[in-house]
Amino acid sequence: MAAPAPVFTETAAHLLARQLVSVALADAVRDPWTYARDASPPVPIELLADAWDILAAPHADTTPGALGLGESPPSGADPSPLVRWLGLSVDVRRHAYALVFGHVVSKDCPPYETEFYPSREAASRAQHMADLAGFYHAFGLVPDARTPERADHVSLIIGFVSFLLQKRALIASSASSPPSDAEHDTIVNTALAAFMRDHVAWWVPTFGRCLELRADRTAAEIAEPELRSALGDLGGVGRLLRVWSAVERIHAGVEPSRRIVGSSPTSPGHEEEAGSFDCAGCAEGRNSPSNGR
Repeated sequence: MAAPAPVFTETAAHLLARQLVSVALADAVRDPWTYARDASPPVPIELLADAWDILAAPHADTTPGALGLGESPPSGADPSPLVRWLGLSVDVRRHAYALVFGHVVSKDCPPYETEFYPSREAASRAQHMADLAGFYHAFGLVPDARTPERADHVSLIIGFVSFLLQKRALIASSASSPPSDAEHDTIVNTALAAFMRDHVAWWVPTFGRCLELRADRTAAEIAEPELRSALGDLGGVGRLLRVWSAVERIHAGVEPSRRIVGSSPTSPGHEEEAGSFDCAGCAEGRNSPSNGR
């Protein structure tokens, strides 16, 4: 008989800390060309280290066997790269982001969920995209016409998780808890679990590993110290995504994904680089929970 899943206390403070980390991660993988040069970080970056500690502390004893492919345990994870990345100038972030993701859909680490979808059939991918959009629409979210982006971009997916966590935090912080609040929290939590299962847990850890490898490899080819450091921090964001995905999946009560996935771009004009690695390999031995990376 399988051991019962651990039960975690989710206070308003804990939910807000997780929401803050999610907002920061969503912004970290957002295309920096979509905001102004004088844009400030979306969260107080001086609070991120404490928020990360609150997020990670309940999972300090998580073992590799409890993790899905590509996920990493919270123990030893360092939020400093995320803090540094968000504190960089927009121009530096734009340059580093372009080197990693390119100006067309990256073959190595596309930031789009459907580019990891196992089926290459257009109808199947379209249905998966429609399911994703259905989650957004169910909670009254519509695309921002000022910064158009595909619904399956990783920044929007993480941002939706942060949105649901914020709703749960607001309910938890209510001075009174009428029955309608409990029902609303159940609805939001059910949606969060389904969203984590269907649109996060199965591919975001592999994307994080691909981002880590791509950024680190690119940094090794750069001579300019500031840009090389920025690329290292972006690789660190990839490592944190693998921890974040594991933590939110566990809180949602979702089983770990054992599916081996890799990028399989079908978008017109995706990049073709000589010597680029096949990130399908990331999801195998190099991306297994037992290697601690």
